[in-house]
Amino acid sequence: MARRALALAGALALIGCDPLYVAPQTRPDAVDGSGADTADGMGGPPGTMPDAMPDAMPDAMPDAMPDATPDAEPRCQPPAPHGGQPEVEPFGALPAVPFDCRRLAARTGPLRLGPHPPSQPLDGVCAADVSPSNYTRPPAAAGPEQPYALHVLAAGAGEAVAPDAPGEVQVHVRPDHRPAVLVLAAAAPVTWRITLHDEARVAGIFTTGPAPQAVRGSPVAVEALAADHFCDFGDGWEAGRHHRHNQHRVMIGAIREAFGHGEASFQGCGSAVRFEVPYADCPPVDPIPIEPAPNGGDWTIPGCEGIVDESLQCLWFDAHGVDLVGLDTGRSCAIDRRLAFNIGQGTAAWLDRAVWTCTPRLGLTRLRLDTLTLDVPEVLCDLVVEDGDTPLAVREAWMHVEIERFADGAALVGGLPIQATSVQMNAVRFSAADGILYGTLHSDSAIERYDLEARSPLEPLELQDFDGLVEGFDVLPDVIVVRTTGGLRTFDRATGADLDWLPHGEDASSGGIACRVGPVGR
Repeated sequence: MARRALALAGALALIGCDPLYVAPQTRPDAVDGSGADTADGMGGPPGTMPDAMPDAMPDAMPDAMPDATPDAEPRCQPPAPHGGQPEVEPFGALPAVPFDCRRLAARTGPLRLGPHPPSQPLDGVCAADVSPSNYTRPPAAAGPEQPYALHVLAAGAGEAVAPDAPGEVQVHVRPDHRPAVLVLAAAAPVTWRITLHDEARVAGIFTTGPAPQAVRGSPVAVEALAADHFCDFGDGWEAGRHHRHNQHRVMIGAIREAFGHGEASFQGCGSAVRFEVPYADCPPVDPIPIEPAPNGGDWTIPGCEGIVDESLQCLWFDAHGVDLVGLDTGRSCAIDRRLAFNIGQGTAAWLDRAVWTCTPRLGLTRLRLDTLTLDVPEVLCDLVVEDGDTPLAVREAWMHVEIERFADGAALVGGLPIQATSVQMNAVRFSAADGILYGTLHSDSAIERYDLEARSPLEPLELQDFDGLVEGFDVLPDVIVVRTTGGLRTFDRATGADLDWLPHGEDASSGGIACRVGPVGR
């Protein structure tokens, strides 16, 4: 717990603010936006030697093992030997299935990693000052029971061994209850060197990635995944690790589509040295939960006491932070200046005291309006809107839209939808109200509508006398509020008639809005 507290304190110091929850091993780059792998002090109790080791020791052991500390909690235990013969039937070729990367985000859904234990700080996996990324998944999470375990290894680059030669990555396969199938992904030319424990079993090895790869020491024939199954590369699952937060999700989604089920484990780092597969049978690690925000009761937004009483209010997100704007008077107040809220597709979900957003760097975030605390639960998402009291996660890919409804914010973080719907809609900006999904393009005056309960499209709504850009919009009981260049414009929800114009913000600012009928907190 002391190490978790230190990691949290370090993240707080980076942005100079009061209570901020960041997942225990969020790297500094996940907050400052640099995108570089850094030494982050990721930790946990020091590893200890297990009580018993397999009879046959691995072919190669690290140069140094952690000191045995009787009082320390074991970080991981080695997997039990399978107790059988090492012979195994080869996996064989994958079926040829038509594949289109453009539809991947909509077809595979979000990568459900949160709430998720932090990556284990495994020694020797990555080069110095580079953080490893990893997770394991129980067989039930990977789909129908398989006779083998699928392990994905991702290396941005390998260890340099000679000038102008591909980097090398060592892969040592340990004994497990099921034979291993390895998927080796690399962003640069890499030579993978495979070694096996005496009782290890390997059923197949596949490569994928944009660069040439060689595999040495494989006990089975090596097959490259079809070129159309490489859609992106990501060496870590944590939000903020890549230039685009969904790189890892897209790579994993393509692999899941190729094999028809999910992976048993993932390991990756920007500069890899040595992977062990499986890397451990680790006991479950409970993440620090997000404290639920109370619903109802009297509350206010600090510093905005006068504006919260107006009949219509909007949260205004941009590169400076978030403001509250009162549409009765045009007054505004600054709520938060810690992060640039360049939220996905101009959309956010305002649920009572909390507003949920999807940011390109951090993924899902929650801002508590009553306490001004900011939560970053390490959940990847595209955009989120609210429909009444429930959040909707929305993913759009080339006119194909996937919508998942969640009971509350906790279910959103946990990835537990209560309803899922697929919609054909030519839109990139979204809102929802009364069971209807609204969507429009960035430069369009027509808003498409879809009844989520009846699962049927409705007639589009034309915004009258509007020819501006839609940076974001929100649908309220009687009006539609559109954020456009230089301010907010309101329209009649039923007819699309132009009602009012309120200047706000910089003419060239971009971002999103989330609106509600006031007064707030009453």
